[in-house]
Amino acid sequence: GCFVKINDVEYAAANSYCDSMIVTHGSNPVTYNGKSFSVPKVNVFDVCGAGDTFLAALTYGYLSYGTIEKAIPFAIKAASITVQNLGVYAPTLKEINET
Repeated sequence: GCFVKINDVEYAAANSYCDSMIVTHGSNPVTYNGKSFSVPKVNVFDVCGAGDTFLAALTYGYLSYGTIEKAIPFAIKAASITVQNLGVYAPTLKEINET
């Protein structure tokens, strides 16, 4: 009844895996349960906070949309906005929805 979100470095070091694992791969597609979710090409200035933004937006998206398959693209959009800014940047809901 839960999801595990890790990045590609953590995935490579893992000794075991679960079915509900969401793996972020930087600028490459996010993978979940055999599915790939594309990541838009953006100008990256700073990756600080990108993982936290992804996870927060994933949670919000899941609670709002009711499915993880709809929450992942929402989280990708949020993280894509964050990396286009210097320092830790929290995108607004308006920014995410306009992307």
